[in-house]
Amino acid sequence: MQSAQRRSMSFVSKHPQLIALTFGETVWANVIGAAVAALLGLAIALLFTRRLERAQRQRDRDLATAADLYRVYGEFFAAWKAWDELLRGADPTAAATGQCPPDGQHRLQVLNLAAQAEGGMEALLVRLTQERSLNQRELATLWCLRQAVKQLRYAIRDDKWLVWWRAAEPHPKTGTLGHRKYQAFKALNAQVAGMLVDHGRRQRPRGSRGVTALQHVTGPGNAFKKRFEDVLLRETQAQPAPTNERDLAWLVVTECLYPDVL
Repeated sequence: MQSAQRRSMSFVSKHPQLIALTFGETVWANVIGAAVAALLGLAIALLFTRRLERAQRQRDRDLATAADLYRVYGEFFAAWKAWDELLRGADPTAAATGQCPPDGQHRLQVLNLAAQAEGGMEALLVRLTQERSLNQRELATLWCLRQAVKQLRYAIRDDKWLVWWRAAEPHPKTGTLGHRKYQAFKALNAQVAGMLVDHGRRQRPRGSRGVTALQHVTGPGNAFKKRFEDVLLRETQAQPAPTNERDLAWLVVTECLYPDVL
């Protein structure tokens, strides 16, 4: 045993550079390991920061889109109230007759207001369909809201009242139809606003899905109407006066989509 120890000590004394080399390698290994760990931590921090920044930009875009929705909502109601006042001013008995031709210049001004709100809705739909992957219920909701916004322009074009009202009292000619439309319009805006502030699931459509979604939302809505065609047929037949499907389809689809709200 003592002989082996003497031989080991003798080897070390004759070759000290081997001990120094081993120590140097250990130091370099520690330095490299620390550098790799630091670089890895920096990369993770940069990735996390970029994700936070991207999420923040997405939230900012969502809030901007929500602001556009609120603006369109306000413009729609402003044009609607202006149209009501214009009809009353043109004919004091207009509330009873339901139709009157107002002054052409003022009519055009109100029509421009309604068209501005409708144009804002179209821009909002483009943004939503291109920045979000939407399910069928959301697509149907957007289609219904687009159709609802159009109702004011149709009324102005035909020199008629937009027969919607807040109170639940039935109308002598149309029953509760106008009240249901008013409530449906409110519900649609609330649902779309909820989509915009939901930051939990935010994914862009892949490939041509964005284009397809926009086509569905801005199209005739045959797929949405077909899904509830039996309800739409019964509702059309139940109306006391002839009703254009264009004026009724969006309401029926909305009520079928959100029976717990309407």
